[in-house]
Amino acid sequence: KQKRSTVTKPAPKHESLIEGLKQLGMASVTTTQVDSAIATLYPAGQPTDEGELLRTIFIHLMRRD
Repeated sequence: KQKRSTVTKPAPKHESLIEGLKQLGMASVTTTQVDSAIATLYPAGQPTDEGELLRTIFIHLMRRD
């Protein structure tokens, strides 16, 4: 019998945000774009409300493109 390695990949940074943005039609959004948007929009730290964060990042990225 062969043993399968059970290495689990760490969850990508901002995975749920990226998934939300893709569901809103931003199919090619990247972690780098999300990081940049968060740094620009929230220099003092991001809000805890993920819905608010998703909405503001979506608007920011749509205006940029």
